[in-house]
Amino acid sequence: MAQQKKQISKKSELKQSNNVFEDSPWKLYLQVSLFTIGLGFVGFVSHPFFQSFSFSLLNQIEITTVQIGTEFELKMLYIAAFVLVPLMVFASQKLLKLKVFTQKLFLITSIFISGIIFWIIQISSLNQQYEDMLKVKTPFPIKYTFALENLFLEFNLLVGFIIGAIFASISLYRFNKRNANYALPQNKNQKLKK
Repeated sequence: MAQQKKQISKKSELKQSNNVFEDSPWKLYLQVSLFTIGLGFVGFVSHPFFQSFSFSLLNQIEITTVQIGTEFELKMLYIAAFVLVPLMVFASQKLLKLKVFTQKLFLITSIFISGIIFWIIQISSLNQQYEDMLKVKTPFPIKYTFALENLFLEFNLLVGFIIGAIFASISLYRFNKRNANYALPQNKNQKLKK
């Protein structure tokens, strides 16, 4: 009898130690680190394509660089935008205690869609500015150019990612709070705190 109790206690200790290892946050930290490095690499590789595609959407606007090192700064800003995505997802997941895959997917999708929307808005704004400049009549022809530093394409993408994360987090918080209120027991003798 005593030996069986010892064996049962040893088995329960082993199960608890295994559960502690499985519930360890290091696995999650490792995943976030790998996703951060991976998306940083994606940002590093895709920046030239992002710039060339953005410039192709600008209607015949000539672009010049005024400051030395602007290209490097814009590349770092673009990479930072991608590096922030898994960090924002991780922070939202921890704060809101998200466990459902669809909620995480909604968060990630909202971040990227918001970034694309802000980037498209900036492209449209630059095209409109250029068209407005062309409407101005002058006695001699003027060549209009935009400085690369003033395009703010990478900056708008970053701002879009951040606003998308904030919007999605607020939406998920309100959704989870509303569902938690519906899940509470409706007992007449029990007073619910609002």
